[in-house]
Amino acid sequence: MKFPANAEWDKHMKAVEGAQFSKQLKGWHIPDTAENRRKCGLPVTEPPQHVSQKKKEWFVNDANNKALDDMVKAMKKKKYSDNTIRIYRMELLQLMYLLGQNPINKLNTKQVSSYLLYCIEELGVKDHQMHLRVNAIKFYFQEVTNRDILPVGFSRPRNKSEVKSLSDSDLSKIFEAVDNAKYKAIVSLAYSVGIRVSDISTVRVSDVDLKGNKVTIRKTASGKDKVFNLSKSDAAVLAKYLKEFKPEKYLFEGADGGAYSIRSIQHALKSSLQSARIRKKINTPGLSKSFEEHLKEQGADLDVIRQMLGHGKVEAKLDFKSGGKKWPLDILYN
Repeated sequence: MKFPANAEWDKHMKAVEGAQFSKQLKGWHIPDTAENRRKCGLPVTEPPQHVSQKKKEWFVNDANNKALDDMVKAMKKKKYSDNTIRIYRMELLQLMYLLGQNPINKLNTKQVSSYLLYCIEELGVKDHQMHLRVNAIKFYFQEVTNRDILPVGFSRPRNKSEVKSLSDSDLSKIFEAVDNAKYKAIVSLAYSVGIRVSDISTVRVSDVDLKGNKVTIRKTASGKDKVFNLSKSDAAVLAKYLKEFKPEKYLFEGADGGAYSIRSIQHALKSSLQSARIRKKINTPGLSKSFEEHLKEQGADLDVIRQMLGHGKVEAKLDFKSGGKKWPLDILYN
């Protein structure tokens, strides 16, 4: 937009969200939204298909922005983690972007079903992201509008790729080949506790109880703190790491003293596999699955496994060594 120099008009332009002044063109750029087009007397067109996540918010009307805020408040009230709130907000924004000026709270079950089908067939959204998108939509309508929007008998997309796991011998190779105490501690924790890589990144030194062989994970995906049991071998690996690296705040810290990044943790796992010359593509869920499989091989009851992985009552006192059974890592080290 170009107009003769006018301080009052410039003031109005600055009030438009996303407006920027170009010194080279000597004019204003404003977001190409339906609302701005109407104000400028231009024909309203469909929003562009490929824009950044931030710019998509420009196409969300006031009513839908309020809906986003209401969902965030509801999630905070239920103590969802900041990361989950961010993801749900982003996924709901995808739907609002397509709605344009149409309010989300007026959608019906048939329209939502069509949208989900569009995401799968036209956009090619992967299974994992579809689960998040479905969860975000379901949460908004159930918790904010008090409606069940998903159709009866709705079937969620199933992940076709099976999570790979490690054998006992694979795990032995890793702990024999890896010299880096930090990498070994990361693999040990991911294997025996079965937590997400984002949770590993935020564990604090104060959350680790080596005397009681326990570690507390703050604000898990459910929004609650969970206490996980450690084997004696886990405790030994962590003790050696703590003595060598001496982290101050977070259990795993970067060069700047902050929490070790998710990318760095993923690199630690990848590097450990390479050191052991294991070509399987294993992630943290794969390590957790390996631990579960090894427990089953030791004859552990399913309820015991669930408690060990933090899915049962965390107050339960477990004595897995009774009956001659040992934790998988203890078998490797003894």
